[in-house]
Amino acid sequence: IVANALLSQMDHLMRIWPIVWLLLQPIITQETLSEAPMDLEEDTFDDQYIGCRDQVDLLMDEILKTEKSKNRLLRRAWTEAENIWNIRRHEIQSELPVGFRDSHGVALVAYSGFIRTYFDEAVVSAGKSYNDYIQRFQYKGLHFYLTVAVQLLSGGCQKRPKLVYLGTNGFWYPTNSLEEVKFGHFVSTYSEKEQAVAFGNDTVFTISSCYGVQVEKFSQFPQEKAVLVPNYEIFSVHEGEVNEFALISTKRTCSKFNCALIRGE
Repeated sequence: IVANALLSQMDHLMRIWPIVWLLLQPIITQETLSEAPMDLEEDTFDDQYIGCRDQVDLLMDEILKTEKSKNRLLRRAWTEAENIWNIRRHEIQSELPVGFRDSHGVALVAYSGFIRTYFDEAVVSAGKSYNDYIQRFQYKGLHFYLTVAVQLLSGGCQKRPKLVYLGTNGFWYPTNSLEEVKFGHFVSTYSEKEQAVAFGNDTVFTISSCYGVQVEKFSQFPQEKAVLVPNYEIFSVHEGEVNEFALISTKRTCSKFNCALIRGE
């Protein structure tokens, strides 16, 4: 029991602690963060499944089963998320968009938990090559269902952009004014600046996102009122106060891969 309690505490700390060296493209270590640019380098896997969502969906249930059989962390995370979703879905069923299925809800719940750390680490390198994605990426199912869930819930830039905040432990400086950037993986941001800087205040980002999604109703920690921003949304960079930057959505997205699972390289 004590071991399980300690593990749960560690999971929570891993989930909420900002991993600065994974946040923005290119992948940046804390030692080099102050010198490295944030740009559109594309080692991250950022498939949006445009034009093939239904085809991929037909394959993904079996792929997810296989991945869970080989990855005990994913298996545990998915099972825990299913239990939570089976309760939570009845509270929000009427609010869900057309096409939103249980797998999408479970993916959002799972991502809010401990698996996020492992998933993010895998995502930022899975786009190095097609073979890296096919042979080494162990979260194809989670990535697909999470991506589709965000797409279904966001409504894109037809809705008013969400104003959110992100605080990080580590310093970052842009190489050029109005540089265009995107995140290296999905990022949890916050509606209140005070909440964001509680997780890190070396560099603070004010973000205007078209494609971000309010996920508190799908989260294992709903009190955080997080907004999930996808890693395919492109932002322009605007410098503000000392160590503070504004990331303004360009209302565009960009992906190195599209439908990689069925179309190949």
